[in-house]
Amino acid sequence: KRSGKAFVRLQETFGQAREAELLDGGPRLAAVLEEVPPGPRAVVAVLVGACVERGADAERCAPGVLAGLRTALEGAEAFAGAWRATGGGEFPVPDAGEPGEEIVGRAGFDAAVGWWTLRQWEMAAVALLNHRAVRGRAGEDRRELLRLLTTVEETSGQQFRSLGYALQVLDDEPLVVLHRTSGTGYALRFFGVGDNFQLHTLLADALIGGGHVEGYAPSSQEAAVCRE
Repeated sequence: KRSGKAFVRLQETFGQAREAELLDGGPRLAAVLEEVPPGPRAVVAVLVGACVERGADAERCAPGVLAGLRTALEGAEAFAGAWRATGGGEFPVPDAGEPGEEIVGRAGFDAAVGWWTLRQWEMAAVALLNHRAVRGRAGEDRRELLRLLTTVEETSGQQFRSLGYALQVLDDEPLVVLHRTSGTGYALRFFGVGDNFQLHTLLADALIGGGHVEGYAPSSQEAAVCRE
């Protein structure tokens, strides 16, 4: 009862929090995520992500949120397998409440909660993975998270594009660009690139916009969007 009242109070007052309270509250909430009951835990993680978007320390918040994401993905993976094994059918669409008895009966509580809360964990994790330092510290763990996500998507038929994109962003990658027409080459290093369109736009901005080769350069606004 006490934890339930605290959770309701947290939701009611979060929008009224001052800037300093959000900066301090994000890491403090992230540190106690494991102690929050499984259902509300994802909602608290979303609040942590909101604190990070307002300036809270993403690196301090990351361990708790990414650990929770992994647990949710493992649960969702188990849920997808159990759902197929017990008759299949359309995957249930999570609502604002907790999974019902029939769903829990088919997959088990932990697996059902993993599936039920995965969208919320996606929101929370993406807010943190937008930070280069968090991506760097996650290291090889990102590969495992991406593997789990891929399995969930393939088994369930549902897409979690924002999370998949965030997990595939590359940082500190060397790149050699050869320009055949001019016979020139360029040694570059890029950060925060998630797809070829973004990479090509930034290359055009650096090489064409920088006056190194001829061609069409993207506008400053187009380049800025690809840097965000």
